[in-house]
Amino acid sequence: EKMAARRRDLVSGEVDWESQILEVSFRIVRKCTDWLQLKDRLKEEGIFRVSGSVTRIKVLVEQMQDEATGGEAVDLDACDIHTVGGVLKKTVIGIEPPLVPDKAFEAMQLAQFGDGDLAPRLQAYRSALAEVPQGRLQILRHIVGFLRAVVMEHGSNRMDVQNVARVWSASLLRGSDEMHSTLLLASGRLASMLLTLIVSDVLLGSSFDPVTFRSLTQAELPAVLTQEQGKFDKGGGFKQQQKEWVHVGSGQQ
Repeated sequence: EKMAARRRDLVSGEVDWESQILEVSFRIVRKCTDWLQLKDRLKEEGIFRVSGSVTRIKVLVEQMQDEATGGEAVDLDACDIHTVGGVLKKTVIGIEPPLVPDKAFEAMQLAQFGDGDLAPRLQAYRSALAEVPQGRLQILRHIVGFLRAVVMEHGSNRMDVQNVARVWSASLLRGSDEMHSTLLLASGRLASMLLTLIVSDVLLGSSFDPVTFRSLTQAELPAVLTQEQGKFDKGGGFKQQQKEWVHVGSGQQ
């Protein structure tokens, strides 16, 4: 309720709460991700795919918002993994305006689904991300880095990079036009964009092989992106979208 009131004030122009909202959100995000990375919690099967209790999530969100603004400390050890995971997602999707501003979001779409070789398209991604305000960018970076850690436990949690991209894309990547974002989600394009952020070096500065968990050379990256994007088709869902990297340059180093 506190965050909702702050968002209303922001929209009305009465108080500039945006930086405070982002600060509070990031405190909650960090506390959740830190806790989830301890004691093999990321090995929980179906993490982020299995829903926690809606009631428990709502209560915990309110408690953690209170803590982040100077209230009583919250002991996450009294909670279950899926509830904390639900709080993490709810906190991110609750950021308004959306985490990635519309201009950058549209530029990322053009980079992902336009024509041309891989190198300039990834550079277009970098240019788009450079337009994201720092407070928002640090949350995006933190979450994507955390999602790599989730993928690294896919042997136990069954959350490979495709599953992670599917369940997280709507929370991280959306525009202010809800209908357009819904269409992008339904077509699988949001998942495709998030997979690119996880695997490539455009956001975190290093690339990531979601199978071997090592960094990739620039020569290896096109083939890995093509392979991982193509795996979406095996589920029968995203039939026409995964031709994105067919025009990659073969001479890149």
